[in-house]
Amino acid sequence: MSRKRATPVSANGNGEAPHIVPPPDDLGAAGRRAWSAAWALARIEPADAMTVERLARLEDEAAQLRSCIAEQGPLLWRPIQNSRGEQLGEEAYEHPGTVQLRRIGKEIAELCMVLGLSPAARKKLGLAVEEDPREPDELDELRKRYAARRGEPDPGIDARRLR
Repeated sequence: MSRKRATPVSANGNGEAPHIVPPPDDLGAAGRRAWSAAWALARIEPADAMTVERLARLEDEAAQLRSCIAEQGPLLWRPIQNSRGEQLGEEAYEHPGTVQLRRIGKEIAELCMVLGLSPAARKKLGLAVEEDPREPDELDELRKRYAARRGEPDPGIDARRLR
């Protein structure tokens, strides 16, 4: 079976519009979602095509493993036998797919860092990172009450948690 490799195409040729790149034909639903999400970002360029394709294929592989683990369960059972081959009981062991899923997760995280798909990755790449203003939560309210009780000024939202 031959694999069709997608080639990036600029929407209008002047580089301003986002690239319209059709996904490879053999991508599954998870891979297509990752593909579309990546190419929807303006900072993803035609030079990133192979990285985006690798990310999409890994997302497909991870989705298949998750499906298999959900079907079979996170623990599998194997017989315990004595030297004569008689079954003495069973022992549980971790589904082999979970180990693979962790490895894939690490590789996906690395690709996301390369593509700048997380705020931490964008910060590392020197790109602008927008921080959403946070609403005060219970801990902030508690700090405010304690500060008022001690006669101190309102501490406001905990800035350490925004980093």
